[in-house]
Amino acid sequence: MIHPYQDQVNLMWSIIKRLNGAKRRGFWLESISLSYVLLEIELRLLLTSKACTSRVPISPNTIDKQNYLIKLANLAKNKGFIDQHLWNRIRDFNEVRRKAIHHFDLPPSNGTSSCVRLAIK
Repeated sequence: MIHPYQDQVNLMWSIIKRLNGAKRRGFWLESISLSYVLLEIELRLLLTSKACTSRVPISPNTIDKQNYLIKLANLAKNKGFIDQHLWNRIRDFNEVRRKAIHHFDLPPSNGTSSCVRLAIK
């Protein structure tokens, strides 16, 4: 049986190569967006595994209802797939991403702010 997110797994290497290229060229908004996509894929894969406290994977139907990164992270934390520290890091990344992408809250072009560096680590 094929994994329910196999198509996304197949795209991961391509996304990683694009992310590395974007970072090298200083394309911070693209780097943040691609990091977001990778995190979503990784959380979906994690949620379908048995790597939680109950050792019971979450159904793809339930996962697919979580249409934002933070909702996937909440589900992962609530079901014991990730700890509070990792959830905090995902939440912090998402807040920086939201401000950068949706509010264009980036500093003047005198270098990369610590906010953007945090987002793409």
